[in-house]
Amino acid sequence: MSANNSESTSGGAGVTAGREGAGAARDGGSMGDVHRVVQQRFIAAARRAQAHNAVSQAELEKEVGRVQIDFVSRTQSRHLALQQELQQKQLALQQRHARLQQELRDSIARQTAALQEDLKSNPIQWVTGAAQKKMADAQAKVAEQMAALQAQVQQDMVDMQAEWQRRAAELDAECKAEEATLRSQAETKVRQFTEQAEGAVKRTMDELLEPHPDFAHCRLSREQRAQFVRDGFVVIPQQVDRHLVDEALRLINYTIGRGVREDELLSFRRPEVEASPQVVNLLLRSPALAMARSLLGPTQPCLGGQLAVRFPGFGTTLHNNGDWDPFAERSQTFVEAPVWEKAYHVDGVPDAVNGLQPGKVHNFSLLLGVLLSDLPEEKSGNLIVYPGGHRILQEYCKTTTAAEFLRGGARGLDLPPSQQITGKAGDLIFAHYNMPHGVAPNLSPHIRHCIYFRISCADLVQGDFGAMQDMWKHWQGVKDVL
Repeated sequence: MSANNSESTSGGAGVTAGREGAGAARDGGSMGDVHRVVQQRFIAAARRAQAHNAVSQAELEKEVGRVQIDFVSRTQSRHLALQQELQQKQLALQQRHARLQQELRDSIARQTAALQEDLKSNPIQWVTGAAQKKMADAQAKVAEQMAALQAQVQQDMVDMQAEWQRRAAELDAECKAEEATLRSQAETKVRQFTEQAEGAVKRTMDELLEPHPDFAHCRLSREQRAQFVRDGFVVIPQQVDRHLVDEALRLINYTIGRGVREDELLSFRRPEVEASPQVVNLLLRSPALAMARSLLGPTQPCLGGQLAVRFPGFGTTLHNNGDWDPFAERSQTFVEAPVWEKAYHVDGVPDAVNGLQPGKVHNFSLLLGVLLSDLPEEKSGNLIVYPGGHRILQEYCKTTTAAEFLRGGARGLDLPPSQQITGKAGDLIFAHYNMPHGVAPNLSPHIRHCIYFRISCADLVQGDFGAMQDMWKHWQGVKDVL
């Protein structure tokens, strides 16, 4: 965005008429102040988004922490329950083993007692050796039963250990699956939160930089774009809603009511107003920016506008030797200053008055004006353009260098007859950067209110003199009508 006054001859290449350029010394600093005000708005919006995101993130972290604690607690409880279950099974198995051992001992005792009774009743068995055989058979059977019981005990313990390992592995697998599910859910929530946070920041930035969705589809017609290419400007009537115009006027007039110094009468600037929502809404909550992009294609952010307030008497002299006496009995009449029709300029040319950084042209792509007051007649502080003058300036730039242009400007161009733009509040004015322009004297009894926005193509580098030598170099929306 250029940092000079669109309608002030100071900072431009042209002829100065009377006091038209006076008071423009603050233009460069004023736009810097606009940037600071916008930066403060961005910072405030970012802080609001960060505060909202911090609260949301704290709630998310609390929820994730609660889920993790709940998961650990459930896992520990499930492991404890499994351990208790297996311990109970182990105890039952041990009790079963003890019972079997006791049953075996009782069986052996009964068998021994029966054998002894048999030997008492038939002692001859000792002589024949039958007693010894019975005793050996009984001992072998006892050993076999004891070995079988021991093998069963060992196998039961192996089975118990295998079941323990199997159940523990199943539980670990279930816990890992649940943990993976919880982790996936947490990652999904974090991703959703991040997307929501980024979306909130984007919505905040869009509100500050992008046209409202209701107007994103708006564009200039082929005929309007062709007229723009031919003449270097086009006026589109009644595009900004009256309530937006009134909101901007209310703020501007309130600011004027708080006081205007005499040196500000020719260049009234208030950065806090130029970067205010009331002014920026004229661009974003109307078809203005979308229509501009139908000419330019993608654009760089536009951070604010320029107050262009022209008070009655701007660019004039007065009868009675220029002495203004508001209490004079007879009416005093404004008289237009001489040669004002030739007082054109080109924006963005540094000089000792406008405060722009020397050494380069502070060019942009498109000057977009929003009329805030009706201009039914000429010489009411109207914007002056020179239909086709953009082509003449381009041809001039092709014959010179950036350094020579900065030294001498574009003075003395043989421009076409001038045209004063009339219209109504809510009209949009689109003018190419290469269009030499000026401002008519205000002989009317009314203050002329207008806001100018400076729009740049996305790939324009400020200071690129080649964009003045090839003025459609970056314009993507006019290729079909060139």
